[in-house]
Amino acid sequence: MKMIRIRFQLSTLLLLTATIAAGLATQNRRSAWYVSKSIASGAEGKFELAAFEDQDRLACLKTTSPERLVVRRLSTGEVLHDFYFDGDSKIDCLQAGQDGKLYGFGAYCVIRIDLQTSERTELIAGSDGPPESVLVKGVSPDGRSVLLAVQDVVELPNGRGIIRPSTPVTYRIRDLVTGALQWELKTTDTRDSAGAFLSDGKRIAIPIHNHLQIWDYGKNVRSDESQVLFPVRDLLLFPDGRRFVTPHSIRDLHSGVDLERLDIGLECAIVNDSFLINTSNGQLNYWRRRRVEGSWSPLSFPEAWVTGALAIALMFNVVGHWRRQRSHDEHVAGR
Repeated sequence: MKMIRIRFQLSTLLLLTATIAAGLATQNRRSAWYVSKSIASGAEGKFELAAFEDQDRLACLKTTSPERLVVRRLSTGEVLHDFYFDGDSKIDCLQAGQDGKLYGFGAYCVIRIDLQTSERTELIAGSDGPPESVLVKGVSPDGRSVLLAVQDVVELPNGRGIIRPSTPVTYRIRDLVTGALQWELKTTDTRDSAGAFLSDGKRIAIPIHNHLQIWDYGKNVRSDESQVLFPVRDLLLFPDGRRFVTPHSIRDLHSGVDLERLDIGLECAIVNDSFLINTSNGQLNYWRRRRVEGSWSPLSFPEAWVTGALAIALMFNVVGHWRRQRSHDEHVAGR
């Protein structure tokens, strides 16, 4: 009887240990996204990132003075080029072009940068039209068009200009070479919060009254709209056009639901639908997706199956010993 009690206690201890171990392993792996590796960024300050998957290149632009462009090998992080720039280019965002060029943009400013020579070409550097506040929201993947958010500016007697709080936003798409107007949408929204081209270059995503709207600007047709109200300050879209990055999550564009809670921030580059890179605390973090967000289940992990098999085996072990002991006791009592 003493031996059975010891075996029962040992079986219970093993089951508890296995359950805790499997639970911890599953908890560590439950996220759809994980950091596959981290490398030192090699510099301090605010960085903007852009990834060229087909060229195996990662561009890291330090936007605080002195500006610095570091071109790395995307797969390994090896530094290929390191350039320093004089002055302030006023670049706030980076975008990888399908032509292999790097596009940086800020207010009314679009600059094309050659990754091999660091040569910079200003494509837009000012407005000759009426007084307007013009913010560049994105460059098309082929580098031929630019998305602008425009608001009228009221000139004061002292020469300064202000934007009235009630001034609505007008979205425009212009040709980067000729400046020709390709599309325009006047809204009643007064916040020029975000905007971006989708990967096909034919559609754009713009927030209007906290609804993200998808427009095919060539046909002037709205093809989709988010069903949930949510503010968007910056818009980083995945190539599938169905998800985007917020500072603390990956969110479904149509429903507005957070698919995955991650502290990624907005200083990141989306490489493809299952791969992104962000920068934090002087590190470049390579995030990979192991499965579709929001599809987690304990049965998705081997630890759960091992734990279940072990629990069943231990249960039969304990029950078997209990039955044998009961049979033995009945046999002794029947004598």
